[in-house]
Amino acid sequence: MRRSINFALAAAALSLSIPLSASADEPVGNILFGRPLEPGINVVWLNTDSQNDQRAPVIYRNPSPETRANAQSEVMSNPTLRDFIERRHIQPHNVLAIETAANGGKVLFAR
Repeated sequence: MRRSINFALAAAALSLSIPLSASADEPVGNILFGRPLEPGINVVWLNTDSQNDQRAPVIYRNPSPETRANAQSEVMSNPTLRDFIERRHIQPHNVLAIETAANGGKVLFAR
């Protein structure tokens, strides 16, 4: 009995905490988790001391000087990426590589 009362109170509290200003055309993910900082740009953080990190391919874990130079020049030439790394407090020399997804989004590999 006590559990059902607690459950009912928790459900009522959660239903009251949903913002009433959410518009009908806003995606449910944005309502539940908030808007993404920059849509279409993701950051994968890589440690320099963990060589067995499987979140990224080897070419991004140990990028060639060419790959790093291309990534850093892309960051400096693209104002959206430059603003993004400034807001996330990422130094341009810490961007190891950039991968462009099929939908045009960017994946930054940084340390």
